[in-house]
Amino acid sequence: MAIARRRDTGGQATGPRGQGTLRSVVSKILYTPLSVGLGIGAGIVARKGFDAIWDKLDGSGDGPPSAGDQEASVARVAAAAALQATTFAVTKAVVDRQGRRFYQHITGFWPGTTVEQAQAKRLQAASPS
Repeated sequence: MAIARRRDTGGQATGPRGQGTLRSVVSKILYTPLSVGLGIGAGIVARKGFDAIWDKLDGSGDGPPSAGDQEASVARVAAAAALQATTFAVTKAVVDRQGRRFYQHITGFWPGTTVEQAQAKRLQAASPS
């Protein structure tokens, strides 16, 4: 990826088609390992949370049924799958958001779409070309 310097950005390095600064590219590279670690941790936490919630709801102590369990009813398998999906999605969203806030607190840069970038994208989409 070639990095060009443009006059209209005050000499800041920009990526292809002027998108993003060198600082944002470096920030993204630094955030990636943190994001991977948080994702793994979120999966572990979500699994333990799901197991605890399922044990309280089901009470059988057998654990959640899988689609391959011949004795499990469709309703029980569907309920377990829905609860598992919800637990994982909520845990992932919370951990990702808090990880981004932590990264911003430490580095001063938000690792994702900033308010300014979102507004610029909306304006660009709304303007007739």
